[in-house]
Amino acid sequence: MPSHPPAALRRTLPRLVAAMACGASLALAGGWQAAAAGPTAPASSRHAGTVAGRCGAPPNPFHYTLCPRGRLILHPARAVCRYFRCIGAFWAGRGYMVECRDRTYSRSGGRRGACSDHHGEWRPVRID
Repeated sequence: MPSHPPAALRRTLPRLVAAMACGASLALAGGWQAAAAGPTAPASSRHAGTVAGRCGAPPNPFHYTLCPRGRLILHPARAVCRYFRCIGAFWAGRGYMVECRDRTYSRSGGRRGACSDHHGEWRPVRID
């Protein structure tokens, strides 16, 4: 007979799912108690410099993240393309910084035709 999670886990589950979507890891070795305690890796880009802490964004000194919170980046740092794989026309863009579906980066987020030669927009890059 399958066991059902306790009420504490059911209340915590939405938070766990959000953290997991940003790449945080979850240790289940301790059973339901460990799962209810939350993710083992922080989801904020200001914490550990891990990929999980940036939700998949490349390591960078600007605190740029792909997590679904923070401000959109309208004026990226001049050295951004040293850390992100920018498209050729990156600096000609007039929108916010986005990741294209081919994992390149554009500065035309929110504009018609953004990432059109790169399979479309995927998600915005943000600063925490």
